[in-house]
Amino acid sequence: MADIAEVRDWRRVGGPRAGETGPVPVPRLIRRVKSATSWKPWPINRKTVIDDQLDGWGFLTRRKTELAVYDDQVLPHSPFSGWVAFAIEPEDVEAGQVVADDLEAQVRAASLPPGQIRALGNIGERLQTGGSRHQRGTGLEGR
Repeated sequence: MADIAEVRDWRRVGGPRAGETGPVPVPRLIRRVKSATSWKPWPINRKTVIDDQLDGWGFLTRRKTELAVYDDQVLPHSPFSGWVAFAIEPEDVEAGQVVADDLEAQVRAASLPPGQIRALGNIGERLQTGGSRHQRGTGLEGR
């Protein structure tokens, strides 16, 4: 939280909220955040491919906190967050269920409380019923 509290002017960090994605707005976002904070962007150079669907970038603070920055939000980022659902199509449901089942098995093996295991079961349920088409972070948003 200290890294977030140190940002003096959030208007300089926030973007136009135009919903733009891809290789044009992402470098603009990187420049904007670099100029408004002391955060270091994930490595990027002329050979870096920025996908047309990409709408954010990661930054490392001086406290070594990783943050994912988008035009309208800053979220903690974890390289250990696991699978994230994005634009799930009907043909993706089976693969998503396999991931959810594997995650549930890992949780059972770790002896987590039943309430947390039930929450994991709901992931597969959301996939089968259409769930959220866009989830960032841990993949558990939109519960």
